Amino acid sequence: MANLISEVLRQGIYTRIIAKRIQFHQEIESTMDEARLLAIKGTDEGTLIVAENQLNSRGRLGRTWRSQPGNIYMSLILYPDTALLPSIGMIASLAVSRSIERTTGIDAELKWPNDIIVNGKKVAGVLIECSLEEAQVRYAVVGIGINITFDPSTYPELSNRATSLNSELGTNLNRAMVLRCVLHEFDNLYQSAQSGILPLEEWKLKMHTLGQVVNVYSGNECYTGVAEDINDYGSLVLRLPNGETGVFSSGDVTLDETGY
Repeated sequence: MANLISEVLRQGIYTRIIAKRIQFHQEIESTMDEARLLAIKGTDEGTLIVAENQLNSRGRLGRTWRSQPGNIYMSLILYPDTALLPSIGMIASLAVSRSIERTTGIDAELKWPNDIIVNGKKVAGVLIECSLEEAQVRYAVVGIGINITFDPSTYPELSNRATSLNSELGTNLNRAMVLRCVLHEFDNLYQSAQSGILPLEEWKLKMHTLGQVVNVYSGNECYTGVAEDINDYGSLVLRLPNGETGVFSSGDVTLDETGY
């Protein structure tokens, strides 16, 4: 299989911050782990780690992310201001959803907080890990996984919840084109955020979760209500059955079939 980064470089990368330094691995334990080690040692902001396959990949809340060759597995190292940290998830998920739409023509919606869905199924995910010291951000690592060739039918437990871009298109997509677009979109969104222009409204417009009756799993508790809004910090505002609101900065969301 051709080196993904070589293909991207042939197409050209025109960014100011993102992917000015790149590592490519045919196989690695986890791009997130490699990025964290580099961030601790100190490296250029925007450093990109890409792997063809991961042996120990993971998703949000410690879940395993199924890695197979032919998809996109990447991590970015950032050194954002503390005030910008809540926007990193917005930037990453929007960069992916924009790129999917621009390279495939398929509508890509968002499921709070950081999943990208196509036709009701997850096609990509974002994982953010950060280190703080005395309320200052030491570094943030943004992991992105995009299903290009992934065949969910090989995992029965995922067949109703996951999909891939090739499956949705019915043809083979140029994944280098998708990755290149993600890098450009991320770079543009990140630069805009640094200048004070945050993508909150666009993020909310793409948020499939809003207006739905959902279950929010936070810690050991489950809360059911209407996903009413997203606040300025990217937290989900949930209207509970008793009329009160709950605000969640993290958690897992599923649609509630009962409608309470």
